[in-house]
Amino acid sequence: MERLKAVTARDLMTPDPYVVTADVRLLVAMDIMGEHDIRQLPVVDENGRLVGIVSDRDLRQAISPHLYTESETGQDVLDAYETVGEVMVGEPVTVMPDDRLEEVVDILLATKVGGLPVVNLENAPVGIVTYLDVLAALQESLE
Repeated sequence: MERLKAVTARDLMTPDPYVVTADVRLLVAMDIMGEHDIRQLPVVDENGRLVGIVSDRDLRQAISPHLYTESETGQDVLDAYETVGEVMVGEPVTVMPDDRLEEVVDILLATKVGGLPVVNLENAPVGIVTYLDVLAALQESLE
């Protein structure tokens, strides 16, 4: 467990996360998540700075379960073409690369989110750290 005290967000994170802009359609974001087996997508502006985050849960809540079924309505189709900017969480909680594991865990527990964007000084996402990354670090320390 002593090894965990030196672990930082940089050690835990998946670097170079997939990102989208706010004008990306919900179905496109969902396809990106499915293709890369991820649950969160940082949303960036034209300068690459973080402006929000969208999760698979956000998308599932915004896209009708009737889409592509016999029960589909015209509104279901219209809703599916909404943009990420309409459903994202703006100004998400973030961590910096050198933040310690303890800080990351405290934030994850306090906010009850599944993942945190790791940003640099320019507020550009450089990684993402999830609760699964934290559990993997704990498992490794127990071995």
